[in-house]
Amino acid sequence: MESIETLQRIKELEESSDNKIKLAEEKASNIIKDATKKSGDIIEKAEKNTKEMINHELEKIEEDALKERETEINSAKKKAEKIKPLDSEEMLEIFDEVIKEAFEL
Repeated sequence: MESIETLQRIKELEESSDNKIKLAEEKASNIIKDATKKSGDIIEKAEKNTKEMINHELEKIEEDALKERETEINSAKKKAEKIKPLDSEEMLEIFDEVIKEAFEL
């Protein structure tokens, strides 16, 4: 009788250990799935942050280029304002010189 009870107890322990193994495998599988999802989320956030940083840097570069261009335009305007126009007599003298040089060629 004891051997039948012992065999039944062994069978119960085997079933119990099989169930524990299955539960452990399920938990491990769930942990792997969760970790995979979390790592995917982290990668997605990193990509988003990288894109935002790149866009911010591009906007900054664009802004700096526009400021530099505006500075150059203002500088050119100031230089142009300092140039005084030629009077008609000076223009005629230059025109005469150009015509003379053209005929000498």
